[in-house]
Amino acid sequence: MKWETKKLREVCDVIKEKSKIGILPYIEIGDINIVKKNYFFKDKPSVKGAINAVRGDILISKVRPTRGAITVIGEKKAAVSNGFLILREKESIFKGYIFSLLRNNEEFFERLGFLSTGATYPTCKDKDILSYDIPVPSLREQKQIVKILDETFESLRKAKEIAEKNLLNAKELFESYLEEIFSNPGKDWEEKKLGEVCGKITQGPNPKMGKIIPEGNNFILKTKDFYNDRVLYDNCSQINSQLIEEWERFILIDKDIIIGLVGVGSIGKSNIFREQKNKKYIFTRATGLIRTDKEKLSPEYLLNYLHSPIGNEIIVKGIGGTTGQLVIKTSYFKDVKIKIPSLKEQKTIVSKLDALSKKIKDLETIYNKKVKNIEELKKAVLKKAFSGEITK
Repeated sequence: MKWETKKLREVCDVIKEKSKIGILPYIEIGDINIVKKNYFFKDKPSVKGAINAVRGDILISKVRPTRGAITVIGEKKAAVSNGFLILREKESIFKGYIFSLLRNNEEFFERLGFLSTGATYPTCKDKDILSYDIPVPSLREQKQIVKILDETFESLRKAKEIAEKNLLNAKELFESYLEEIFSNPGKDWEEKKLGEVCGKITQGPNPKMGKIIPEGNNFILKTKDFYNDRVLYDNCSQINSQLIEEWERFILIDKDIIIGLVGVGSIGKSNIFREQKNKKYIFTRATGLIRTDKEKLSPEYLLNYLHSPIGNEIIVKGIGGTTGQLVIKTSYFKDVKIKIPSLKEQKTIVSKLDALSKKIKDLETIYNKKVKNIEELKKAVLKKAFSGEITK
């Protein structure tokens, strides 16, 4: 029997019964877990404009719809924000069929995003949701589809959770190893101030960028261009040779440590600069530079030290300023004391940490591949559900 195709408005009723102010439980868009498609309650009563919903009603966020904030009411009754479109399946539709088709439907959410208006909080209209086409097979087939989709997506969710747990365990192992190494120094380790084992500790300049015409292979590295685990060299802004010449003493060289000095999201993050062939980089005032004396202190050893729990304590201790503008001064780092083994042992420690780090990166690659495969499988299963292949 050939399936019919109907608009959502033909298979669902739109619920708009206004709720009283102060009703509990009350569901807002931010209460939706966009991954699991469930929700949680806060001790916040309903506000003006809220709508009454009952068990089985489908909530679809009209605000920033591409996030996929969609869920189904499990309580007997609840008040719901009017930022949702609330749908109730008609009697001709098996309970849960529409939600099963929409909850992981990327095409549906992308379409709503395309039809949305507004920059800060893109919003779609009721009609944009209600005009979406849904396949409508027999009730028997609807039940089959709901069962198959629920089982499949639950299985995929568990597979993803296992992969996430393996990755998290590996990262926790790395963190505990870092803590064990640097919190339990050997008897022959020396305590040194960074100023004693580093040739240069400084912050970047504040070059005037307004009239700069980019040219050649000259770049400026900002705090937004690096993280603890990577440096985004290709994201760096191009500058001209005149600025490079003017700020020549701030040109980065291979294995310099760069560290964020300003701002909630940037302060304390650090990495090692790697020389880029035929390219020159300077850094900004919001970035600090630590250039170790490589005969005394391995840059890789120091970076791992800074990324360890004890290193994090050092960073936190040096932070000053206000909540809106947190800062850490490079002069602080000059007096920071760290425990240092021999150069040979430093290199051995770095080698072990690199090997463990590689294993974690391999796990991340496996995890990302698995997540990608899961998303592709979801699309394939939904495509079959919409075409009728899933019940054959």
